[in-house]
Amino acid sequence: MLAEYAALAFADMGDYVSWGPLGMKVNPSDALPEGATKAITEVTETFTTGGISVKLKLADKKANLDSICRMLGYNAPEKRDIEGHITHEHIDVREAFFNTVDAVFARAAEAEGTDGSPALTDG
Repeated sequence: MLAEYAALAFADMGDYVSWGPLGMKVNPSDALPEGATKAITEVTETFTTGGISVKLKLADKKANLDSICRMLGYNAPEKRDIEGHITHEHIDVREAFFNTVDAVFARAAEAEGTDGSPALTDG
């Protein structure tokens, strides 16, 4: 996909036509570089009493460059609207810390004997 965007974005009008003081000349389609026809979005030939008019339109260079930049992550992140409800529980960190310390001391006190000596455990 990136190669397709690149073919459109980097098309060079000089591959399709040549011009100078004597006018413009459209290059034959079989003389175009490989893949160059991908970038052509419109070809119009108009016959008038004054002569022949040719219109050659190429793909939008900026739009394709923008697509390449977006694919490669060069653009700033796009803002998106997100709907929903976010809830969170408020936690008092200080209170949680002291509750944990109190619980550790309570378990340590339970593990000690009534006379203050360490409790005997199996293991």
